[in-house]
Amino acid sequence: MLPPSSQRQAPRHRLLLPGPGLTEPASIVKTRLVLPKKITTPIACETCRKRKSKAKGLDCVYRDPPAAALDKALKERDSSLAALELFRAVQTRGEAEAAEIYRRIRLGDDPEAVLRQVTCGDLLLQLHVEPETRLRYEFPYVTKMPDYLQAFDNAYLRSQVYEWTSKYNASESASRRALQGQAQYSRPYQAATLVEPKIDQVRPSQWTMVSSDDASMRAVLRAYFQFDYPFFSFFHKDSFLDDMASGGEVHCSRLLVNAVLAAGSHCLQSIAKRPDTWDPLSMAYRFAAEAERLWKLETSEQDLLPKLQASMIMNVQCNISGIDKTGFVYLLQGAAMAHRLRLFELQDGAMLRPAFAYTAWCFFWLQSTLAYIYKLPPLLQSPPKSPLPDPIEAPAWYGELFVRYPQSESLVPLQHGQLQRARLEQSCFINNVASAVAGGQPNAHDLVSRAMVGLEAWYKALPPCLSPQNIVFPSQLKIHLHYYNILMELHKLLQNTAAQHSSRQPGSPTIAEACFESILRLYYLRHSFEISDAMLTQFLTVFAMNASQALAGSREPIQDEKTMSADDSTLAEKTTVRSALVLAIKGLRDQGQYYFFPQKTSYLLLSQLAPDDANLVQKFAHVSDEARESRVIQAREIPGHFPPDIMHVLGGGEDVYSSELIRQYARVVLDFKSDAAGAAPSRKDGDASGGDGSSGLAVQVEEGQVPNTALPYSELVEMARNVRI
Repeated sequence: MLPPSSQRQAPRHRLLLPGPGLTEPASIVKTRLVLPKKITTPIACETCRKRKSKAKGLDCVYRDPPAAALDKALKERDSSLAALELFRAVQTRGEAEAAEIYRRIRLGDDPEAVLRQVTCGDLLLQLHVEPETRLRYEFPYVTKMPDYLQAFDNAYLRSQVYEWTSKYNASESASRRALQGQAQYSRPYQAATLVEPKIDQVRPSQWTMVSSDDASMRAVLRAYFQFDYPFFSFFHKDSFLDDMASGGEVHCSRLLVNAVLAAGSHCLQSIAKRPDTWDPLSMAYRFAAEAERLWKLETSEQDLLPKLQASMIMNVQCNISGIDKTGFVYLLQGAAMAHRLRLFELQDGAMLRPAFAYTAWCFFWLQSTLAYIYKLPPLLQSPPKSPLPDPIEAPAWYGELFVRYPQSESLVPLQHGQLQRARLEQSCFINNVASAVAGGQPNAHDLVSRAMVGLEAWYKALPPCLSPQNIVFPSQLKIHLHYYNILMELHKLLQNTAAQHSSRQPGSPTIAEACFESILRLYYLRHSFEISDAMLTQFLTVFAMNASQALAGSREPIQDEKTMSADDSTLAEKTTVRSALVLAIKGLRDQGQYYFFPQKTSYLLLSQLAPDDANLVQKFAHVSDEARESRVIQAREIPGHFPPDIMHVLGGGEDVYSSELIRQYARVVLDFKSDAAGAAPSRKDGDASGGDGSSGLAVQVEEGQVPNTALPYSELVEMARNVRI
């Protein structure tokens, strides 16, 4: 029986005590779930952008920002341009430079670094070698062209070179003419550089014992072929350089190389003591002394052709250095060598005949020019029988010279073939003039008249590049100067004839003198007289002589031009004449920086002027007094003489030659007394015969024993045997 409910026991549980009570009732705080910030992509990736869908920003390729994209494009462009410029440099540079660029690329150098070295090297080189490039020079004393040169139809004042220097605006015309390949009209000749790759291939040290510096001697060769060779061309340039590079001895020899280097030493401005050919420390003396030593050693038949060519170079150098007595000996023995080589005979079939024919014509030109200048009978009666080829049909017969002007990429030819043919053809008439002037022949008047007609026909037949409108290079200007110089001399011989006084044609003496002065002034405006030019001395001397004679009749003090009235034509004419004299003597002094002869000529001419005129010349021509020490040395060392034209202006007759003029120079610059000046100066070495330092030929000239006709070959050979260098 179950017990009753009251008696049941309840389940036992552990009683839990309540927690501690709160003093304040708890407040209810509403909490908010914070979700992570969504990552947004400001720029759509390339794939999403093309699909036009929202980019998720995961594993996408993004477009660069504009600034970064621009930098990247510029770097790619620069790298591409650098590679292109290097490619062009390898194409256009010389073999050595292109090989160096290729080597640097193969080594892994940065293209931009290689290009930077190439371009910066070019800029530094241009800064180093770029000469004077101003557009024009100004006349000293009176800057404008004289009015009397513009009073007639003067073709030379209508030439391109004068129009450029007087009318054209430089800033507008420079670029236009440069683009047309006519930089020669806007830049002086000395601003150009000769471009002749064959010179880079030669090693002059293999041909001379004077120097082992091939780089310096190559610079001398470039100066020679740029300044001296165009007018005094006595051998074929290409044949000479080819043999010089290959070691051939047909067109090249040690004697010829040293003679060329001696002449080139006068042309390079960086060489010191250029006119001091008497100074053993000068480069010109050292090369000339070596050439003189080799002259005595080279006696074989194989050496005759280059030896003959060297004799012409050495003759010119002796003449311009004031020792032309020795120069005449070289000329005389050269004539004997030409006879042995049979240069003046027409022979076909020989391989070397073109070189022989060219040399024969060059020798004929030299002997006729010297005979005309020194008033001597020519050595040769007739020109070579070999005809002169057309330079257009046979350009290789003459060769060509190229120059490059600053800021111009084109090569400018000197028209060497056209110039040489005109120069050599002109020598035929010069030879006839020399025979008529110095020979004293009874039919001299007819010879002079025929020579004038022939010269005028020659002048009219000049090619377009040698016309008065187009001439610009110094060699082209000189061939026109030579033409008018001869015309002036011929007019003096015929001035007593009635027909001469009644003619005012372009060949008249007044017009000839005006054209002669116009060309000289154009020469100065375009190129100045500060470049090496041996032939220019002859023309400057004639120019100074004419001005001195114009002033000789009136030695009045110079007045102030500001107070001169407008109708004072006499003083205006004197001012014009004095401006010509200042320009002429300035030119002689400028040439005196290269050669001894014009240096002393300027001092002699200056000593003959009135004090006021001399002071004017010294002021505007910047002529300083000669150092007494150099006067003493030079008067003792130089036994040469001057042409009769200079003797005439100095007060001597045309039959007064070297010894008298050197004595006069000694009296002027050394204050020698007349009795002390009676002894002829002596030379230490190099004279042919006689204690007075004169050669056999020069002695005959001074004693009047030269026959009135050209010397036969037999007499040339006999005379050459009796004189030695």
